[in-house]
Amino acid sequence: MALSLLNVLSIVLYIQCFAGITVNLIIAAASINKWKTQNFFLTCDKILSCLVISRSLSIFNVFMVNFLYQFYPWIIQNFVVKAALLTNGIFLHYTDLWFATVLFVFYCVKITSYNWKFFIILKTKISILVPWFLLASLIIAISSSLPFGLYLYDLSFQDALNSSEELISENKVSKVENLYSQSLIVLAGSYPPFIIFMVANCLLVCSLWMHTRRMRSSGSKFRSPNLECHVSAVKNMSFFLVLQMIYFLYINLLYSGSLRNNAELRAVSLIIICSLPFFHSLYMICSCREIKKALVLLWSSLF
Repeated sequence: MALSLLNVLSIVLYIQCFAGITVNLIIAAASINKWKTQNFFLTCDKILSCLVISRSLSIFNVFMVNFLYQFYPWIIQNFVVKAALLTNGIFLHYTDLWFATVLFVFYCVKITSYNWKFFIILKTKISILVPWFLLASLIIAISSSLPFGLYLYDLSFQDALNSSEELISENKVSKVENLYSQSLIVLAGSYPPFIIFMVANCLLVCSLWMHTRRMRSSGSKFRSPNLECHVSAVKNMSFFLVLQMIYFLYINLLYSGSLRNNAELRAVSLIIICSLPFFHSLYMICSCREIKKALVLLWSSLF
């Protein structure tokens, strides 16, 4: 029964991976086609293209690792290969988190209207700073994933050494300490982008609240294009915030090592992790006029 359930979960995971990669590559192709037809690349499109490409690579990595676990387990038994694959996976997930944070920080800065000096400077320079933000995101993702890889490599090496010396009984306290240390390393890399996104979301909601109060006090029409833009942005960011919270929870749960002995729960976690970027990308396609127009242009150019 357990094997049958695991096979069903694996099939669902492969379907979810295929759907997620397809949706994200469609957005990337639409953005590139828009760039070719209009001869310029908007800053938002640059961030979005980086995000969807990163998501596609991340989902493909999940597919490959699960495929190797299921059909070629002897490859994963090599602790060097295992550490390299898991480190690559956590690097791609960190990159997803940072690119998504950059996208919504850009979204927040462009829409909100605070009079803080730093915020005004950031608002005028954001388009120039975005490429540097993306580069910094890659550097931070690499820097955050290296400690995880080194720790995992050292842990796998110790396990291999202990098994070669036929140390059958392991210390339970040592296991708990290893899981705790691994969880801290993963959290240290995933907390900063999540906190920054939370701050950006709060700033946008506060901006909407202040803007609504000003409109009510001035006696102007309550519904205006500017207010509609704020409301739409808050809905989008709130929806993505919920997805990010779930994604954040399951990523840290998966890479903490606590699911290593439960293949079914691990498969369910991977399905959820791959589903969240898929639903957000699908939501962006359905809610963004620019992406819809780019898809229409792409479709007309292909057919």
